[in-house]
Amino acid sequence: MTATCVGANVGQVMDCLVAKQVGLVAHKAQKNKPAEFWLLGSSVGSCQAVTPVVPPIAAAEQQPTAKEQAQADQAMQEQSDLLLEQAKSKEPSQRAEAISNLISGGMKDDPNVRKVLEEALTDKNAAIRANAIVALARREGEGATEQLRQALSDTDANVRMMAVDNAGNDSVLLQQALADKDPMIRDYAASRLEELNTQGKGN
Repeated sequence: MTATCVGANVGQVMDCLVAKQVGLVAHKAQKNKPAEFWLLGSSVGSCQAVTPVVPPIAAAEQQPTAKEQAQADQAMQEQSDLLLEQAKSKEPSQRAEAISNLISGGMKDDPNVRKVLEEALTDKNAAIRANAIVALARREGEGATEQLRQALSDTDANVRMMAVDNAGNDSVLLQQALADKDPMIRDYAASRLEELNTQGKGN
């Protein structure tokens, strides 16, 4: 595939390459340090994904029969079990892929999914910890607030950035991130807070 992107600055070129729906955080060059660009998405470390199981009748906007719903639930549970097993792999890439895919591929009410995601927050691999914080935030919403705040103390900047990126409307968490040692994270937290303030004034 070939693509040609023209822009007045690097930010415009990056917008062309990755599209607006991908979060882009840029930081100007500093002394002895080049400019940095972070692409924020739903996954860190793996591009593979599991297609979620959807009841076959859903596309026609009809209610599935009890049998069809049971089959769909069973397929989803089997997929969830496979991902939970993969999350125990000795290979970091396999664990990262499983944790990332649990965002949409695990049973919502399966307590084992949340348990595995919480365990992944202490994985020695930073990419897996980042995936886990994204998955928890997407699956649990406000139920993952405590984990997000704890992630702001992670030693890896990627994990802390993912916590900020998934903070939602949690101004307390974003205020906490303003004290981060990484200027990229401080800048991103400040921009998120500014967005919240703007939204608040508009309501």
